[in-house]
Amino acid sequence: MNQLILFSLLFSLLLIPNLAAQPITKATPVWSIFVAGILYLFAVLIMAIALRREYKRIRFLDKHPEAEQKAEEPKMFGGEWTVQILVVTPLLLASVLHLSFVLRLPDQVSTKGAYACELVFVSALLWLFVFAVAFAGASPETYMALHGLVKDATEIKKANGIKKAKAIWDLICRWIRILINGVGFLVLVNAAVSALAGTLLLVGVRGVFSMDGNRFGLLGALEITVAFGPPLLFSVPLFTLVVGAGLVGRDFHDWLREWLARVRAWALLFCIGWGVFFGIALLGPYLAEWNATEYLRLTKTVKWAAVISWILTTAGSVLAGNSNKTGSKVGEPASRSVRLDILARVGPPVFVLGLLVLLSFAVKCAVGYVVSPHSWAMLILLSVAVKFGLGYVVSQHSGAMLILLAVLLAVVPLAIFLLFGWRVDVNEFSMNPFYRNRLTRCYLGASNRKRAPNPLTGFDDRDTRRMQISRLRSVPLPDSHPTTATSQPMDIYTGPFPIICATINLSFGEDLAWQERKAASFAFTPLYSGYHVGWTTGKHKHHVSFNGFVPTFHYAVPEGGINIATAVAISGAAASPNWGSHTNPATAFLMTVFNVRLGWWIFNPRRSQLAGATLAEVPKKVAWLSVGPTTWLSPRFAPLELAKELLGMADDTSKYVYLSDGGHFDNMGLYELVRRRCYRIVICDSEQDEDYFFEGIANAIRKCRVDFGVEITLDELDCLRPDPLTGNCKRHWARGKIRYPETPADQPGQESNEGKILYIKSSLTGAAKYEDIELPSEPADVVNFKFTHKHFPHDTTANQWFTESQFESYRRLGYHVIDEIQRSGQWEQFC
Repeated sequence: MNQLILFSLLFSLLLIPNLAAQPITKATPVWSIFVAGILYLFAVLIMAIALRREYKRIRFLDKHPEAEQKAEEPKMFGGEWTVQILVVTPLLLASVLHLSFVLRLPDQVSTKGAYACELVFVSALLWLFVFAVAFAGASPETYMALHGLVKDATEIKKANGIKKAKAIWDLICRWIRILINGVGFLVLVNAAVSALAGTLLLVGVRGVFSMDGNRFGLLGALEITVAFGPPLLFSVPLFTLVVGAGLVGRDFHDWLREWLARVRAWALLFCIGWGVFFGIALLGPYLAEWNATEYLRLTKTVKWAAVISWILTTAGSVLAGNSNKTGSKVGEPASRSVRLDILARVGPPVFVLGLLVLLSFAVKCAVGYVVSPHSWAMLILLSVAVKFGLGYVVSQHSGAMLILLAVLLAVVPLAIFLLFGWRVDVNEFSMNPFYRNRLTRCYLGASNRKRAPNPLTGFDDRDTRRMQISRLRSVPLPDSHPTTATSQPMDIYTGPFPIICATINLSFGEDLAWQERKAASFAFTPLYSGYHVGWTTGKHKHHVSFNGFVPTFHYAVPEGGINIATAVAISGAAASPNWGSHTNPATAFLMTVFNVRLGWWIFNPRRSQLAGATLAEVPKKVAWLSVGPTTWLSPRFAPLELAKELLGMADDTSKYVYLSDGGHFDNMGLYELVRRRCYRIVICDSEQDEDYFFEGIANAIRKCRVDFGVEITLDELDCLRPDPLTGNCKRHWARGKIRYPETPADQPGQESNEGKILYIKSSLTGAAKYEDIELPSEPADVVNFKFTHKHFPHDTTANQWFTESQFESYRRLGYHVIDEIQRSGQWEQFC
C-alpha cells in the first residue's frame, strides 16, 4: 500500500513537466513576455521593500543599542520564505515565460525587430533591478558616510554673514557631489553598465538556443531546452547583480552583500532543482529508447547493459549494507572490504536515478498512449461528447480534447495518491507490525498460560491484553486517572522499573552541534514517556512545549497508553530509513520505496496538552478527546510522513515524530540511566564489535558528558581487548566511576556522591585468574563454536536465523560471564 502511494505521487510529479512542456513551447510570445516582465517587476519590488526595511531596522538598532530584537523578527518580512516564494519563484517563472517567448519568436513575428525590442526590454529591466537593489540597500547613504558628506545643517543656522554663505555653498557642493557621484555614477551608471553586461550574456544564451540540436545528432533537443533553458535565462539577472555589486564596491554594506549572496544561493538551488526535475522527466525516457538508426545496435547494447547494471548495483548495495564487511567507523582495519563499502554507498543514488528514469519513461508512454487517436480515453471522451451534442467542440485533435486528456491523465494518479494516502495507515502497513507480532508470540506468548493461538497464524490477541507500559508500576494509578466502563482494575506490579529506549530522529534539528547525531533519546516508562531537546525552546511557542514528557497512561493510545509490545518493537527497529547519525537521503529513499521500515510515527508529546504535567496535575475527568481532539494514533494523511522518510527529513517540531531503534542514539542504554541520576549501573555490551573499538560505550559516555556534564571513567579497559595470539581477553568486565555535576569537588570519594558502573563485554577469556581467584575457561562447546565461527560472539543483528547451536552458545556464554563475575566477588564490591 505504501508503495502504491509513493509511486502514484512520483508519477504525478513526473507528469507535471510533460504537461508543462507543451504550454511553454506553444504560448503566445507577446503574452508570455508581458507576464514575464510583470513577474520580474514584482520580484524587484519585493527585494527593494525587504532591503529598505532591513536598512531601517539596522539604523534603528545603531541609534538605540539598548533596544532588544523581538523574538518574532527572524520570521518577519524579508526572511527565507520571502526570498523563496516572493523573489526567487517569480524570477524563475519569469525565466520560463521568457523561454517561451524565445522559442516562439521566429514563428510569430519579425525576428529582427522583435529581437531588438526584447534586448531593449530586458536591458531596462536589468537596469531597474540593479538600481532598485543599490538604492534600497542604501548605497548612496554609504557613499555619503564613507566620504564625510554627512553633516549637521544646524551650522548654517548658527553662522552669519560670509560664514553662512560659505556654509550654504559647501552644502550645495556636497549635494552636487552626492547627486553626481553617489547617485549618478554609483547607482545609475553602474546599473547601466551591469545591465549591458547582462544583456551581452543574454545574447550568448540566445545563441545557445538558436543551435539546431538535430544537426548535432541530439535527441530531444526541445526537451533539453525546456529542462535547462530557464536556469540559463535565470543566470542573466544573477550575473547582472554580481556585476553591479562589484562595480558599487565598497559602497555596498556587508549585510547587503550577505543578503544578496543568500538570494543567489537560493536561486542556484531552485535552478538546479528545475534542471534535475525537468531533466529526468523529459530526458529520462531517451535513455530507455535510443532509436538512432546509425547507432541502433550500439544503443541497444548500452541500454540493456545500463538496466542490468542498475539492477545488480541496487541488489549489491542492499546486500553490502547488511554485510559485516562494510561500515562507517573511523580507523577501520584492512579486514573490511573497501569495495563493498563503496558499493553500499553508491548503490542508493544509482537506484534513485534509475527509478526516476523508469518512471519518466512510463509517464511518457502513458501520455503518448492517452493522446493517440485509438486510445480508450480518447474514444470514451469522444463518445460522451457526441452523446451530449458536443462533438463539434471536442474532436480528436482539438485543443479542448488535449486539455481533457491531460486533466484525466493527471487526475487518476492524483486520486489514487489522495485516496490511499488518506485511508492507508503509515504505521500498520510497515514492517513494524510484522516484527511486533513475532516478538509478542516469542516472549509475551510464552508467558501466557491460557494461550489459545489461531491455528493458521499462531497468534493470540490476548498475549498483549492489559500489557500497557503504564501498568508496569509498583503502585496503582492515582484517582485522577480516568476509569471507563471498559477498563479493568489495575494490578499491582512488583517487577523492576522498565525504561524502554528508542530514538527520535532529527535529521533537520535546530542545533548545529547535533548535526552529527541527527537524533535524540526517547524513553517509554510506566510514569512518563517522551524526550527532551533544548534548542527549540523559543520556537513554535504556540505549538511546542519545552518539556517533552507526558504521563504514559494518556499518551498515544487511549485506555492506558502504548502497549509494551509496540514499545519494544520500536526500540528494536534497526532497519529504518532514518536511523540517527547514519541517515542518508539516498539510502532513506531506497529503504522507503521497498518499505523496509521498522520505525514508528508517533504523536509528538511536545504537542500534547499534558506535556510537562505531573501525574497529580492530570485533570480528574480527563477524556481521550479532551487530551487533544486532533491526537490520532497515527498520522491521518500518510504521504506527508512518507515524504519525510523518503527524503530523510524528520524533525522534532512536527505533529508526529519518527522513532526508531534506541541504538541509533545510545546502544548501551546508559544515557537514560544517567539522566535519572542512577548511582549503580550495570552495562551489558553485546553489540557487533569484533574489533573491540568500544564504539557503543564511548558514544554513550561522550553524550553523557556533553549533555549532562557527567564524567564516567572505566578502569583497565585494555583488559577487555583480546590478545593478538590467543584471541582471548583477560576478563569480561571493567569497573568504573560516575561523577555527577552535583558531586562536591572536595569529597569525590564518598559513597553518597560518586556512582559506580560495571561494564560487561561479550568476550571469551579462557582459563583466567583475577587477583588470587582461579576462574575456569568457557565450556568446550562454546570454545568449539568460536573456532568454527570467527564472528562469535559478535554476530551482526542482520542475522535473524540463529541455529540451535548458535543460540545455545550465546546463552551458555552469558551464563558463564555472570558466574565468573560472581566468583570474582564483583557483585559485593559493586553494591
